[in-house]
Amino acid sequence: MKTKLLYALALMLATQFSYAQTVISTSFDDYTLGNLAGQDNWVMNEDGVAAVVTTTDYVNSGTQGIKFGTSETATISVEHLAYNDETTGLSTTVYADFYIKVLTLTSDESINIAGYDLLPDGDRRAFMFDINTSGQLRVYDGGTKVTVPAELYSLEDWIRISVSLDFATATYEAAVNGTILDGTEDGTLDFRESYSPIEKGRETDTKEYHSLRIYYEDDIADLALDDIYIGTTAIADIDFSAPSIDRTVEITQPANATITVSPDKENYEAGEDITVEVTNVSDHYIFESWTGSFNSTENPYTFTIEGNVSLGASIIVDESDPPNSYTIDITQPTGGTITVSPESGPYYEGSEVTFKVTPSIGYTFSSWTGITGSTEEETIVIDQDLNVTAVLTEGSYSERIVNVSTTSEFENALGDIQPGDRIIVADGTYDGIGKSMKNLGGTSTWPVTVEAANTGMAKIVGDGQFTLTNCSYITFKGFDFDVEVYTLFKLTSSNNIRISQNVFKNAGNNGSKLILIGDIWEATSSSSHHNRIDHNLFDGKSDAGAWLVIDGSHGGTPQVSQYDRIDHNHFRNNGPRVTNEKETIRIGLSNLSLSSAFCTVENNLFEACDGDPEIISVKSCDNYIRNNTFIKSLGTVSLRHGNRTEVSGNYFLGQGKTAVFEDKTIGCGGVRVYGKDHKIFNNYFEGLTGSLWDAACTLTQGDATNNNVTNSSDLTKHYLVENLEFTHNTLVNNNSDIEIGYRDDWGKAPVNCLIANNIIVQDTNPVTKVHKAGTEDDITFADNIIYTTGDATWGDIAFAASEATNVNPLLVSSDCRGNDGNCPATVPNAIFKLTSGSPAINATTNQTFSYVTSDSEGQSSVGVRDIGADEYNTSATITNGVLSASHVGPDAIIFEETLNENYDENDVTDEDDTTNDDETVDGQTITTVNPNQPVIKLYPNPFKESINFEVEQTAHVLIFNLSGHQIGELNIEKQAEWKAPQRGLYIAHIFQNNTKHVLKLVAE
Repeated sequence: MKTKLLYALALMLATQFSYAQTVISTSFDDYTLGNLAGQDNWVMNEDGVAAVVTTTDYVNSGTQGIKFGTSETATISVEHLAYNDETTGLSTTVYADFYIKVLTLTSDESINIAGYDLLPDGDRRAFMFDINTSGQLRVYDGGTKVTVPAELYSLEDWIRISVSLDFATATYEAAVNGTILDGTEDGTLDFRESYSPIEKGRETDTKEYHSLRIYYEDDIADLALDDIYIGTTAIADIDFSAPSIDRTVEITQPANATITVSPDKENYEAGEDITVEVTNVSDHYIFESWTGSFNSTENPYTFTIEGNVSLGASIIVDESDPPNSYTIDITQPTGGTITVSPESGPYYEGSEVTFKVTPSIGYTFSSWTGITGSTEEETIVIDQDLNVTAVLTEGSYSERIVNVSTTSEFENALGDIQPGDRIIVADGTYDGIGKSMKNLGGTSTWPVTVEAANTGMAKIVGDGQFTLTNCSYITFKGFDFDVEVYTLFKLTSSNNIRISQNVFKNAGNNGSKLILIGDIWEATSSSSHHNRIDHNLFDGKSDAGAWLVIDGSHGGTPQVSQYDRIDHNHFRNNGPRVTNEKETIRIGLSNLSLSSAFCTVENNLFEACDGDPEIISVKSCDNYIRNNTFIKSLGTVSLRHGNRTEVSGNYFLGQGKTAVFEDKTIGCGGVRVYGKDHKIFNNYFEGLTGSLWDAACTLTQGDATNNNVTNSSDLTKHYLVENLEFTHNTLVNNNSDIEIGYRDDWGKAPVNCLIANNIIVQDTNPVTKVHKAGTEDDITFADNIIYTTGDATWGDIAFAASEATNVNPLLVSSDCRGNDGNCPATVPNAIFKLTSGSPAINATTNQTFSYVTSDSEGQSSVGVRDIGADEYNTSATITNGVLSASHVGPDAIIFEETLNENYDENDVTDEDDTTNDDETVDGQTITTVNPNQPVIKLYPNPFKESINFEVEQTAHVLIFNLSGHQIGELNIEKQAEWKAPQRGLYIAHIFQNNTKHVLKLVAE
């Protein structure tokens, strides 16, 4: 023990306490080396690392200190639990004093340090500090974060944190390294959380200290803790204010009654008796109870004041004699949103209702319909049924071209956005461009576009960022981002923002979330929606942190952003692997997971996305992951939290790729599932190398059921798989096809799941693996074809005839639409497809699904739906398949089948371009390819908008931009015209008579 922590101020405190109480006072020198848990009321969760050590970095004084942190990613809470929630804690004035040092911080979340009052109806935080990833130390004044002046501390050094907690007034004073921080007007800080209402388990308005917690979530940190004191003896060397005996009674007068106070004074002294009474209750109403600091039903009610008191009264309708009630119907206007308070009825005669209209950007409020008033917020007394809307007027706008060519011009234009603007950014490099934009943007009629004059030619470098708050209808298009930032685009409370046709190279720094769509963290509702991220190239992410995140509001009832769309992007080279928090896409968060996102992730290509076990991490409800291609990506689509997500039409291709991470071999996986009511259908899994967590279909056990999930701390659990439908999928030669029941210690097996109408072809490995016998009991198998050859077996499940048949499905790997020698058209990539004699054709019998309206290629059923992902259909157009780089990114072409007149580049001879002849006819330059027969002519070249091709024999043309993306394709019988998407240089590959000609096309 250190004598400096044994404070003796008995004379001063004699009038305040009958005796002093000490919760903890130690430098840890008398602790046993090793695990801190279990010593002197310290507890932690199972993943934590908190140890008593002698290492110098962790010792502030004496010989021992605490090394606190994790050896791997986890959610950690370490607590000194002085009193549990059933024990009376310390009250009146409590002091805390300790030293902390941050050695490592990689978490995307803050480190939180807080003192708690443990109440039966929920914990309350009294004081609270946090340290964020930017290195800022902050203290909380109620819900407001106050940044501690940087000159008071250094994260690399020991930081002394001291507080004086007044539980009578729910306020505190705080000091950092001995300097008392400024608070509110009276110099104090409000407790982090309110005490109203207190429901049960305490007499009157008592507030108490119970525990100290150090908490952070989902990453790795390394902290040191030493020299800690908590008790009722004042801290000798910090001049905190003496505890006040002045108390206040704050009365909120209810509607339909009056509260009187006796004696009625502005201030009271602790220990004084006060009587409150409800009088003048209106007809049709009765007094129910007191609200606020007390929940008594006595009227009048007498109490002895100890702390500050806030009181109201619940006056409710007399059900035996109710007043008249009315309805309110709201018609939401174009150009704005109406909110009503209270949100729902019944609305009784004489009650007050507030209507508020919030105009969207580009609109102004004109008038109300259905109520009187001329302002955007009106409160009226209800005396009739109401039909309410508002008239909002869109401003008069026109297209305004704003040309910029410097960083300052660019930033000024962003700060002066008007609906209808086109900000055109000249070719060049813009260093450190960044802008905070608030309440700016366009309308659906007059959107705003911020675009590179020539796609890819305006390059953004440096450490700037674009922060959009309450913005709408803005498109950022055609830029080349080569930046190192924490967040490049941060969208808060914004809608209809589009980020399109950009290139993001080597972007990110120190755990970055490159694009973050969400809301104000503390907001009680989310107003972010309908944003789109499309046709971008994300190329290379080496730092930790998710690439693209859909977040939301976390106050009140947490709500994730809704109706966002992520499509036609090329994600590649996300690595190296980390344990957690390096997803390519994350939709939601654990405490958002009960809210619906309705997010669509479609038509994206994921290549070498190896950074996280979860390539796409779904942590919300009602999402659509469809028609994407995953090639050689180590991980899975993980339905980690939430319910009712559809995974359909995706292609998972492992192509034999594996890697070693933390001395274990990892591989490419398919879909891992938790939660309920998910549908996984029409997916294609081939050559996947993963197992355990990363099988093609992974159904582990859970550690929680899906019922009555309300506590936010429970939302991080692994909810058992329930009501899953895994149907009409095709699995070909994967390392592990179906794994069930891993993690014996979790103990909650899948419930009411169905695996039906799938084709599984296996030539080497067991098809099923059951980790714990019985965990497959509530999984129904029906109408599957499971064909094994070579060393392959059905594995741990012996299927009945109705569940699976071991019959050859007669699949052929082909890029033909029709197969069987009928190949009128080809698709970009070969996959295993049905042939005409397959037993899978028209074989679905008992298990049919209304939501399976097409196959993995977008073709409709011919007769009864075929088993597997593919429908044998030789006539319907193919609209989906394995994507290549040409179908995604800034220069994407539409995925479509092609007439079978293509040439295999491996079977053709390259022709030297020097044989071309140019001539000028009527002012046009005509390029003649191969002057010997047959002739190919191109004109004009250079050209303004379009170029013509003339051939004497059929030719096939592929056109590429300078980035190597295919952007055009032509089958030419005699003549064809091609239009360039913009000015620039293009390369044409012309195939004719087993010869390939390569030509430059110049669009001026």
